Amino acid sequence: MLVVGNDIVDLTDPYNQGKLRDRRFRGRVFTAAEERRIDASPRPDVTLWAFWAAKESAFKAAVKLKPGSGFIPKEYMVVKYEMDLPAAGLSSLPDDYPIMGLDGEKGTGEDRKQEQTVVLYSGETVAASPRKSGLIATPVGSMPLEFTISEQWIHCLALGRRGCEDTATPDRTIHVVMESRGMCIEPSAAVRRAAVHHLADIFRTSPYYLEIRRARTSYGYGGPPQVFLAGRQTDVDISLTHDGSYIAFALVTPETSTDQ
Repeated sequence: MLVVGNDIVDLTDPYNQGKLRDRRFRGRVFTAAEERRIDASPRPDVTLWAFWAAKESAFKAAVKLKPGSGFIPKEYMVVKYEMDLPAAGLSSLPDDYPIMGLDGEKGTGEDRKQEQTVVLYSGETVAASPRKSGLIATPVGSMPLEFTISEQWIHCLALGRRGCEDTATPDRTIHVVMESRGMCIEPSAAVRRAAVHHLADIFRTSPYYLEIRRARTSYGYGGPPQVFLAGRQTDVDISLTHDGSYIAFALVTPETSTDQ
């Protein structure tokens, strides 16, 4: 089964500006190899936030594969981004760094192969540039990335896998929806409402019967969000995000959901 994580960054938010010069922030979040790639980028501020979004997205997927995982940004290493060659950046990985391919074969930083995935974007309500691909190494294996970048925001989608299912199997649809909502007073509630209405269209039911709840963990509430239909948990995997003026969500549904 596929699991998704997604993250959006509002480049126009004053809080997100000036981080390029924040050495303390950079030293805490990025590896030395990532910092070199940020500094060498034609648009270093965009690359910085793209890498951040990749790490956040991958963590949101990884915690579903290994519940209780903590977020240590440097353990999530962007090894392919945009115009990189397939092996770009892999020399910075430890030789024994665990990497799990989409075909289920384990490898290391020395024998990593480029991976492909099929992603369907639907419901986008804001204009974006062509999407860019990437790859991130995480403590639970490598994950393909899909970036969508505009002048105002950066969105990243990370795909993980539970079990032996191929990420390109045709019986699953990945939906990614991004919306501009202005400065929402309650962005968390706004993104949930948007996701519930999108799910209502997929399940052909009333939003009244749908609910998104946080998973209960051994530490209490606060785990990954889960989708419930008429009080019963569904097999939809979902990820929610918001930042500044933007909200976004990603979800994976079986094609059969549209027939219910």
